[in-house]
Amino acid sequence: MNNCFATNSISTPSRACIITGQYSQKNGVYTLNDMIDRKHPTVAKDLQNAGYQTAILRKWHLGTEPAGFDYYNVLPGQGRYYNPLMIKIGDWDKGTNGSQRQTEYGGHSNDVIANEAINFMQSADSDKPFFLMCHFKAPHREWEPAHRFKDLLEDVYIPAPDNILDMYEGKGQYSQELRMSMEHISSFHKGGDQKRYRLQ
Repeated sequence: MNNCFATNSISTPSRACIITGQYSQKNGVYTLNDMIDRKHPTVAKDLQNAGYQTAILRKWHLGTEPAGFDYYNVLPGQGRYYNPLMIKIGDWDKGTNGSQRQTEYGGHSNDVIANEAINFMQSADSDKPFFLMCHFKAPHREWEPAHRFKDLLEDVYIPAPDNILDMYEGKGQYSQELRMSMEHISSFHKGGDQKRYRLQ
């Protein structure tokens, strides 16, 4: 693959675009809070119907139970970095209260997700093709790396990008509703004492 283009750069709408192959105005997922319609056509459903083994692991955050997958094990909502809670296939309540049975996994979510993906590939039927969507929680805030990487950039100067204080002038209404700009990020997220981002 020589090129990759993001139809929508915000995570939830981007996932909806990837799985449906449609722009946000077609699949109905515009913001972090929108839900995908489970009846919508998706690449997972098409491949499942074509005989593929289908699975999605970890970050889902599309509000409804994943559809078109023989197996899933996903984070509830945004999920957490350490000792993540996961919802396996069969543990999503089909009733109206929206509850799910969640299982806790020990360790950092990146390691848990990678191990689950490897386990799925090793256990897949070797006589059938498979389709696996593997989504990591990183790089979402709170930006908590595995302990082994905690001090990796301790002595590295990271300059602030030119658009760090962009006010989104002249941009669409959703740029204001997404709450992804720097003014919406707490001092904790920025590193508290600003030693990671040095604003001039």
